[in-house]
Amino acid sequence: MAVLVIAGNPFDVFDQQRFFEPGGQTLGDLARVRDIDPKRQAVICNLSGRFVLQRDWSETVIGSDDIVQFVAVPQGSGGKNPLAIILQVALLVAAVVLPPIAGAALGASVAATIGVSTAIGTSIVTSVTAAAILAGGTLLINAVVPPQSASGLDGADAVSPTYSLGAQGNQARLNGIIPVIYGRHRVFPDFAATPYWRYENNDQYLYQLHVVGQGEHVIRDIRLGDTPVSVFEEVETQIVNPGEQVSLVATDIYTSPEVSGQALRAPNDLRPGHDGWLGPFAACPPGRTTQSVSVDIIAPGGLFLIADNGGVAALSVTWQAEARIIDDAGAPVGDWGTLFDGDMTGGTERKALRRSNDFDLPSLDRWEVRIRRTDDKNLSARAAHEIVWGGLRADLQGVDHFDGLTMIAIKMRATDNLNQSTSRRLNCIASRKLPVYDGNGWGAPVETSSIAWIAADILRNPVYGGGADDDRIDLDGLLALDAIWQDRGDYCNGVFDTPTTVWEALSKVLRCGRTRPYHQGGMIRFHRDSPQSLPVMVFSAENIVLGSFKMEFALPVYGDAADGIELQYIDERTWKPARVTAHVEGDAGVNPARENVFGITDRQQALREAQYQARSNRYRRRFVSFETELEGLIPSIGDLLLISHHMPEWGESGQVVHYDPASHILTLDRAHEVNDQTVSIRLRRPDGGVTDVLPVSYWDGERVKLAGDPGFSVHWNSGIERTHYIVGRADDEPVFAICLGIVPRGNRVQISAVLEDSRVHINQAG
Repeated sequence: MAVLVIAGNPFDVFDQQRFFEPGGQTLGDLARVRDIDPKRQAVICNLSGRFVLQRDWSETVIGSDDIVQFVAVPQGSGGKNPLAIILQVALLVAAVVLPPIAGAALGASVAATIGVSTAIGTSIVTSVTAAAILAGGTLLINAVVPPQSASGLDGADAVSPTYSLGAQGNQARLNGIIPVIYGRHRVFPDFAATPYWRYENNDQYLYQLHVVGQGEHVIRDIRLGDTPVSVFEEVETQIVNPGEQVSLVATDIYTSPEVSGQALRAPNDLRPGHDGWLGPFAACPPGRTTQSVSVDIIAPGGLFLIADNGGVAALSVTWQAEARIIDDAGAPVGDWGTLFDGDMTGGTERKALRRSNDFDLPSLDRWEVRIRRTDDKNLSARAAHEIVWGGLRADLQGVDHFDGLTMIAIKMRATDNLNQSTSRRLNCIASRKLPVYDGNGWGAPVETSSIAWIAADILRNPVYGGGADDDRIDLDGLLALDAIWQDRGDYCNGVFDTPTTVWEALSKVLRCGRTRPYHQGGMIRFHRDSPQSLPVMVFSAENIVLGSFKMEFALPVYGDAADGIELQYIDERTWKPARVTAHVEGDAGVNPARENVFGITDRQQALREAQYQARSNRYRRRFVSFETELEGLIPSIGDLLLISHHMPEWGESGQVVHYDPASHILTLDRAHEVNDQTVSIRLRRPDGGVTDVLPVSYWDGERVKLAGDPGFSVHWNSGIERTHYIVGRADDEPVFAICLGIVPRGNRVQISAVLEDSRVHINQAG
């Protein structure tokens, strides 16, 4: 019987139908019987590894061992991206061309293993290989510690002021999240309050309050743009630790947008019918109240008169301000009352005069203010005698301390050295302080970039983290991992300033240490990908549910596969994005997959992780899954498993039916051919683990004489489940795999794993 495979959906090649058809038919006959019409939908045909044009279908006869594949391909103009259609067709063609080659090579072996004809065996391999090619494509694979998405640096839904170079600068991110900084990083702190200006001794000062992040930090190297603030004599800063009082700036100042330099007309310079009052303007927005306002009066050209002899004489001005209470709709509630009577005298210098006048109001209410000039203006062409209302501010009496936040207050005098752009590029190095676990309890917060204690803070913190209790976290496991990370020089220095979940943040941080979190028994545990030599559990045909064993191959498409890794990270020397590349020996590295990594700022650490990712992508592409009974709950995520199964020829297995402790002779439940091949035998321990290969004195069919005692009681007739054994030959050995998933299903457990390859860890220092 020939095998017929029909893939009728060009956008879901896994949607396939398979049939067994008698030989002797033409391809045209098969197409008509199975309702395949090339005029209705474009179809390509492959017959046992070669393409057959539609014009030849009616003359091409299939044999009983042939494999026929009809695959639909996408149609249309290609839309906005015709290249995507071309690549899809190329992928479909690859899925048709390569599987028959693999099937021809492996089909006979599979057929002999599972007891079917060579044609059916070839069909099985062909189908599996096609699925593997289409599933693999150009994917970056690391099943044990999955690679991060590109949002780690520059692909986040919300723009990050830390990782987006275009967004770097101080921003007022209303309703945005307050950043959480871990380790050490240069940051551009957000505005915690609206910046405001005021005048002191005729100088203009800018006041800003910034929030660095949640928690306690050590602040170093404060800069404006690329220049340290110490260079500017006109700049003052205050670092405000959590709970401390902000004293350098007011924390909640409202600046009226309506007041912006309107001229105050003198009584002798008024338009007909005008009373000279400017305003009123609301001092604070609806819903807010104030008891203190500030009014800026500016003489933009100075106050002076040039005499006939060329001398300069000072002039003076006077004005009056009134205030009254209004409601949230702006309607007056009270009568006008005099706020102040002000005056200003100029000098002999021809320069602008600026003054901020602060006044307390009689009650805490919403107020509006109006101003008029009360003196006559000197109308001489040689006189500078004009004043304007430069600004109106209200102190809304915000809190003067912020629990749980580190802040920076800054006061800057406007000079030629400072401009509007520079003033909005305040940045600093912030080092986070976190408590450290010593095995007995938590110590006082210290500066740290430890992956372990960052992970613990993400899980434990009740404000922005998971709020988990200590007994829900494997703290001893973190303590052991911390020693490994410290020895290797693996650290995390990153900023979370866009929305994310606790689990995603935890995974990103642990990725810096080649580790993944998982839940087990109500606890959060951690697995670091490292070389392992001792299997925790053995699974074979004796404890794998019949018919549940599945294999998948993620095979790259020729010419379109990643042959290396280009890893982007933030380099701590410049705090700018940098890249490192790595590839496996024998690869050209000309088509690297690109990955952004969060938290790594050291070039050597980045290079180690790029090499690790490249090897994982190259050597971990074989996956297995199967069901077992409740013993499947014994291993944990990341544990090393030993797997034996006859279908892929990974050794043979059985049970011990007799054991003589005196002679160390095992009697197996079946005979195994030894011949001249190197044969090994392992025994499963009572706890589910497996021994190393046991030395054998001789082997006679089903009887094996061990060179010594196996080190535990071999069960065969005591009412306890018999001891399992695993036999391997030089070309038929059991394999090691890393456990990826454990899913209970009633009285059974679904296990998924990826086959381990020691080359992943070469030159990786563990």
